[in-house]
Amino acid sequence: MGFFQNIKDSPKYVRWTQWEYWPMAAFYIPVFPYYLYLSVRAGHPFFYVAANPSIKSGGSGFESKYDTIKMLPQKWAPKTILAPKGSDFKVIQNALRQKEIDFPVIAKPDIGFRGLLVEKVNNPAQLKAHIQKYQIDFIIQEFIESPIEFSIFYHRIPGEDQGNITSLTVKEFLQINGDGKTNFGDLLHKSPRAKVILKDLQLRYKNLWHSIPVKGKKIKVMEIGNHCRGAHFINGNHLIDKQLHKVFDELNHKIPGWNYGRVDVRCDSIEALKKGDFKIIEINGVLSEPTHIYDATKTTYWKALREIAKHWKILYLVATKNHKKYGIEYDNPVEYIRSVKKLRQYVKGLENN
Repeated sequence: MGFFQNIKDSPKYVRWTQWEYWPMAAFYIPVFPYYLYLSVRAGHPFFYVAANPSIKSGGSGFESKYDTIKMLPQKWAPKTILAPKGSDFKVIQNALRQKEIDFPVIAKPDIGFRGLLVEKVNNPAQLKAHIQKYQIDFIIQEFIESPIEFSIFYHRIPGEDQGNITSLTVKEFLQINGDGKTNFGDLLHKSPRAKVILKDLQLRYKNLWHSIPVKGKKIKVMEIGNHCRGAHFINGNHLIDKQLHKVFDELNHKIPGWNYGRVDVRCDSIEALKKGDFKIIEINGVLSEPTHIYDATKTTYWKALREIAKHWKILYLVATKNHKKYGIEYDNPVEYIRSVKKLRQYVKGLENN
């Protein structure tokens, strides 16, 4: 009994028995034939880059996050600075003071995705250690204290006045509740979402691992709203209405050249979101996902695949309209493939650091 229980408690068991944790290949290889069909119809293997002409390669992962943040209207943009590789830390501190960015802050690679090396940093010493360890360009943002994070997937067919929201995800951060008896580590062991990232959590909370949280105390273990950081993605599509569409149509019209992708925001409530009272922590392009599909309590693996195919069709319509009617060029295939290889080498280097 103990042997089989140990298997069930292992992160690998959780990853392979719960489809929401399956690798990206499990979601994209099945729809690859459909992508090939759309590529043939478009006459180009990388037709999708034309969807967002204001973002490098449409937002294929090569783009600077700092440049995309600068595209945002000021009322929705977080205070952000760029910390180029090798910057003197005193220069970074001065830039933070000039922007009136106080600790804690969020530090993230200027080029990156899926929460890669994104960290909440509480003081200058931690920030210096983090950015000097990896020696890449970082962006540093104010930490938005608002308690709720949403992901909204929006698109607009070029030439049309109004767009459409096809996905709304409510992100529930990984947390544990103290009972006055169980230690910190054992509470995490009881959480399926914590099990998946247990090694990381053991390093982060080694000083608290054997402590016993008081009864009733809620501890937010992760404050980064990524699936790979233990966040629960909750399908909130029932919250989509005309008011929300109006807000995101306004946002879209103030960002020329962005027609397709996902916006991650923080705010105080769904009411605040629908009033446009939020801060955008990230704006994503053509390779972003409708993250509501990862709510395994409300959908199935097969429905998730259908949603991905549906969004490929939308992307095809947006990109080919831009290309045929507005003359937006597709990327040179050779240069695009070089960029993909360079990005893979970059990510591999970070993961092995």
